[in-house]
Amino acid sequence: MDKTTIFEVGKAYSFSVYPSTIITNDFDYAVCDGVFTADIASTQSDIRAMHAQVFPYLPAGTPDDAHMYHYARFLLTDGSTRILGIPWINIDTVKISKIQKILVEIRGQTADKINEIRSVLLENGFTDISMTVITDTSTFIKTRDD
Repeated sequence: MDKTTIFEVGKAYSFSVYPSTIITNDFDYAVCDGVFTADIASTQSDIRAMHAQVFPYLPAGTPDDAHMYHYARFLLTDGSTRILGIPWINIDTVKISKIQKILVEIRGQTADKINEIRSVLLENGFTDISMTVITDTSTFIKTRDD
């Protein structure tokens, strides 16, 4: 497989890197926003310095020259971007991430339950939540048959 084409612009990925002690970002739901040659990547990041730091951790056979491979730029969940050499990424760990929104509708309750519902969600690890109370008047309206 051509490692330069493993990442598709606009898709989200989760993966680990070989030099995880040096590159400490969390690469869960990292969105690829470009795959570049070394010349282009070097205009946005000091790839030579980073290559020198990570090279001892890379698999055998990786070229010891920052300009001999391609780079990918990722938008991270905290809003920052990170440029990584393709050989720095453990290709065996790459997974496409599918971020989805789950909508739940709870009927027959009142607004005073919102804190209780929020607590249950937070206690179970759901932290990126939004809740809205909507008055459902449809149960009070009777239709008239003519």
